[in-house]
Amino acid sequence: MDNDQGSHPNSMPDQPGAPQSHPVFSPGENFGNYRVVRCISAGLLINYYHMQHVRDLDDVTVGVLHPRTNQDAKLLKRLQGLQEQLNGIDHEGIPKIRDCSKLSGVHCIFFDPVEGETLSSHFVEKREEGADGLRPQQVSHISASLLGLLGCAHMQGLDHRDIDTDFVFVQEDGSVKVLGLGLRAALGDTLFESVVSASISPLHARKRVERLTSFDVLSPEHKSGIEEDSRVDVFAVGVIGYWLMTGREPNLIDLGLPSTILPGVSSSWDVFFAKSLERNKEDRYQSCKGALIGLKATEVETSPDETSFVQRQIDRIPVPKGVVDRGDLATRVYRLSLIGLIGVTLTALMASFFERAFLGESSDVPALVQAASGEPANVQLKLSPESARVSAVGHEPIFRAKNGKLNLQLEDGDYKLKILATGYVSQTIGIRVGGGRPDIQQEIVLQPKSSAFSVFSAPSAEVVLVDGEGVEQVLGETNADGFLMLPDFSFEGSYDVIVRKFEYSTFKLEDYEFSKGEETEIRAPLKALFTSLTIESAPEEARVYVNNVEIGTTPLTISSVEIGRSYQVVLRKQGFRTVAEDVQIREDGQAVLDFGQLARRSGSVDVSVEFAGVEESEVPLLLADLEIELDGIRMPFAEEELQSLDEGEYLLRAWHPFYRAEPLRFSVRDREVSVRTLRMEPLPGRLIIQLPEGLDAQVSLNGAVVALENGALTIPANTAATVGLEVRNYLSMRRQYRLGPNEQREWAVELVPIPGPDLEKDWSVPYLSMPYKWIPAGSFIQGSPLSERGRMPNEGPRTQVTFSQGYWVATFETTQAQYKAITGRVPSDFRGPRLPVESIMWEQARGFCELLTERERSFGRLPEGYVYRLPTEAEWELAARGGSEDAYSFGPAISGRVGNFRKGLALSLGDREQYGALPVGSFEPNAFGLYDVHGNVAEWTVDRYDGRLPGDAVVDPSPHQSGERIAVRGGSWRDNDLRVRISVRNDVRPDKFSNDLGFRVVLAPSY
Repeated sequence: MDNDQGSHPNSMPDQPGAPQSHPVFSPGENFGNYRVVRCISAGLLINYYHMQHVRDLDDVTVGVLHPRTNQDAKLLKRLQGLQEQLNGIDHEGIPKIRDCSKLSGVHCIFFDPVEGETLSSHFVEKREEGADGLRPQQVSHISASLLGLLGCAHMQGLDHRDIDTDFVFVQEDGSVKVLGLGLRAALGDTLFESVVSASISPLHARKRVERLTSFDVLSPEHKSGIEEDSRVDVFAVGVIGYWLMTGREPNLIDLGLPSTILPGVSSSWDVFFAKSLERNKEDRYQSCKGALIGLKATEVETSPDETSFVQRQIDRIPVPKGVVDRGDLATRVYRLSLIGLIGVTLTALMASFFERAFLGESSDVPALVQAASGEPANVQLKLSPESARVSAVGHEPIFRAKNGKLNLQLEDGDYKLKILATGYVSQTIGIRVGGGRPDIQQEIVLQPKSSAFSVFSAPSAEVVLVDGEGVEQVLGETNADGFLMLPDFSFEGSYDVIVRKFEYSTFKLEDYEFSKGEETEIRAPLKALFTSLTIESAPEEARVYVNNVEIGTTPLTISSVEIGRSYQVVLRKQGFRTVAEDVQIREDGQAVLDFGQLARRSGSVDVSVEFAGVEESEVPLLLADLEIELDGIRMPFAEEELQSLDEGEYLLRAWHPFYRAEPLRFSVRDREVSVRTLRMEPLPGRLIIQLPEGLDAQVSLNGAVVALENGALTIPANTAATVGLEVRNYLSMRRQYRLGPNEQREWAVELVPIPGPDLEKDWSVPYLSMPYKWIPAGSFIQGSPLSERGRMPNEGPRTQVTFSQGYWVATFETTQAQYKAITGRVPSDFRGPRLPVESIMWEQARGFCELLTERERSFGRLPEGYVYRLPTEAEWELAARGGSEDAYSFGPAISGRVGNFRKGLALSLGDREQYGALPVGSFEPNAFGLYDVHGNVAEWTVDRYDGRLPGDAVVDPSPHQSGERIAVRGGSWRDNDLRVRISVRNDVRPDKFSNDLGFRVVLAPSY
């Protein structure tokens, strides 16, 4: 994948060890080389997005893992292994992985685009108005699709363990796709627990939900820390199916079966969910294929020629390799047993096969005949009672007898059959078929169960039966737990049941009908009529008054207080305040009335705590972390600690991890309440700025330059702050922060070098105040026509010059400030930072250009093939003309308003209006935006002087290399108007320096 490895604002690490956020990107937000279209699902471990590549607009589904996964350096390799394993599964419901890599600093998985709607959205959209959940046929289709898909993955050694209904996508044709297979295992237990500990569990109490997260489907073994396996996925599908049907999460302690909640739902669904949601994984369906077989029982019957949807999912799951290795017979038996084509015989064969295959020959289960010999035998069973039913031990199905008779067609082999009937003791029998024996007939009579009678009531309660003539029969008393069990109960018919105990109400159940063989259980709650009341205090020996009558000192127990009556209890003790309380004796009795610590002569302080900038609703959470110190004793803040203080002076100090307050002094007087306010101001936050080694930055806070303390910036809490970074030769950076009290964050700065110039655009050299104008490629006529006033012979012959490449020309003549910034010195006669540098020789001007080139190349700001240098005569003239064909860039004539030159022909100093150079840019620019092309200081070129121009037409002329003198252009403040024409050419020795001679720089192709 074309992945940008830069950092994304949302991938910044939080404070180490603290809960780490997993932000959700917004539509339109850039993420590396991709643009977020939408977030299609967000979960605990991973968020999934529909993204588009910013260049080729390729659609892709991107899974962005939790930032905490960055702590595992080997995770990327494991994810790439998962890619190879997942792409090897041939199932359309498992999206293919294109790539696993890091994007914007976080682990990402790139999938083929996943379409459809999430199962959460599908549930909301397809649920009919007023219904709790979907129709059973819809639940069956989705559950079967999930089990079939997961079953194929399990056979390849992959499970999910983190199913979220937002990770399941329902397609237009009703099929499903699932994201996240194998991810839980790829992370590993240590990293997974780290992510979980850094996240916030979605705690809730709800009956109807519209999404199930991975927390909602956690299996009991996961919650209990028991080793997990693929059966957690079977449990998860059971939770999802139950939710789809009922609209609520299952309560494993009291599972509301669908047939009892939803009218018209088959009880076969009860069996499926009860088995899928078994708390003990050994009692649960042991595989997805087993769960599909259970789900098959819920299907509406199809025609014999039509394969049901559930059966098609069963058929797609491969036969286990261990079964295939045992040959065609084992494979055939395995498949037939799962689709239920044969009855008890095949069930027995399957039991034997798996016992030998997986338990070994040492199993105490009787071995079965290897293969059938001859026609099946007819086994006839006569059952008593006629309502009895028969099943193969440990297997389905269950057969019901008709009129007490049952015929079975069994092939050769040994069988164990279990006979059951309500109210009778079950019986297990063995039958052997084989060796050419004739049909088998057998009569089985079940023994009725004995009756049993149980009573739950108060301890030592007497249980009595009263017959129709009023004769009482005492059955016994309940034990210390209030339980009486009579296992051999012989009474039949109608009786009154009475349960009674002294000083308790009597329980009576009239005309209760007892039947032979039934287990009867009666709950008989008794209500006490009297109870005892114990009165306590600290210290003890306080005098007790009940309804104004003194009856003793504490501790004191009063027997036989009447339930339901009110009593006034008063305690008095010397040196302590009198206390009183009205007591209502409840039906369940109130054993102890504890007045606790009696109050000494004291007062109290009412301390209200104000947290600056905090909503009132948030204060209770902050108070939980507040500690106070009172007279040297440090304790958690609690108002009751301050409600009873001995008289005196106190100093209260406060400690809080996020707030601070000034010490609070107050006085306590007897029976007085002192009111004080503790003002808690937030501690400032700290931003740790991590710069690349060797670089210094200028840091600003809200526009003001500030200093760092040990690499950290202090930011006022709960306020928006703009932090700026200025690092030389890098782009300026700004970030917005809002830190909570005492919050610490890190900014790992990733600097971006200042980019160089773009072709066809103006440019300015950073930190040098040296702007440049772009001169586009093109042609012009160099030199002056014969008719031009003041023309000299060296201004011809006129030459057509063509440039195939554009170039940049400095807007101003090089200033003294610019020259000093590069060379460290100023040789000029006239001094001033904005004055043009003068009094420098030709080689000095070239040396400046070479130093500037070297500096900009070191920062990567030099366009390919370009250097900073002096201009050729042709480059200078093209730029100076600014498109003009006249003597001046402003037209055929010039005035003193457009340049610094001598305005007359007088040579005396007194006739001059200006002596010396003026600051660059003092006059109007030409059409190209260049200043001082007429006068101020003459400008060195790179060409050696030739008395004639080339003539004819030239393309990209190279600098002239022969000759002892250098061509100088533009004229100076010493020259008159005729000598500052554009085409004027002067020749100067290269070692000359004068206060009227400077230079202008171009950024042009090297030669």
